[in-house]
Amino acid sequence: MLIKRVFEEYSIPCFLDKKRTIMHNPIVEFILSTLTIIQKGYRYEDVFRYFKTGFSGIATEPIEKLENYVLKLGIRGNLWKEPFTRDVGQNLDELNNSRIKFIEPIERLEKKIKNKGQIGETTRAIYEYLHQLNVTEQLEGWIESLKLEGSYEYVNENTQIWNTVMEMLDQLVEIIGEQTVALKEYIRILEAGFESVELGIIPTTVDQVLVGSIQRSKTNDIRAIFVVGANDGIL
Repeated sequence: MLIKRVFEEYSIPCFLDKKRTIMHNPIVEFILSTLTIIQKGYRYEDVFRYFKTGFSGIATEPIEKLENYVLKLGIRGNLWKEPFTRDVGQNLDELNNSRIKFIEPIERLEKKIKNKGQIGETTRAIYEYLHQLNVTEQLEGWIESLKLEGSYEYVNENTQIWNTVMEMLDQLVEIIGEQTVALKEYIRILEAGFESVELGIIPTTVDQVLVGSIQRSKTNDIRAIFVVGANDGIL
């Protein structure tokens, strides 16, 4: 939003009072990219969408080295499941360590969900996968980093995200857990569920500009109010 960008440029604290979609949250991206990797056969774009979420457990520098190697040699599909052996001037041991750290948990998940199965069973396998990769601990560490940066708006958003995602997965199990679907259809259902979820965030500080709509925003002790876009005939 233009207002937020301009206020940030002038270092004016600003809070946008609106519901936030969770579709592009890194946790949601992590889950969806994992399933898409399995469903579409380890394509380059899906694998590195997964890595860019920050929850793979692999640091940024090894990921960059891995990406360079993969692009040079066209690694995709089942080639991820075989040791890297071609030397192109990079440390093969380091590359293979990253490959193994990536492929082992996904292969375990793939064996559980690859074929057509019950939604409840697939969802429980995803729970196990997230816990095996210590995603909750990684999220807590990320939230602490956001606090140190002073990004309190994102702290509030990501503090809610884990419980929100878990609640949605629980609902899938409770409501349609016994239905049997292919993985492609399961991903479609999951995406529709995530798209329907919006988070409400409370203002992070008192001394800031609040930007919102007349219908939604309610606050007391306003020192000054500017009604953007209003004139004598339109409010």
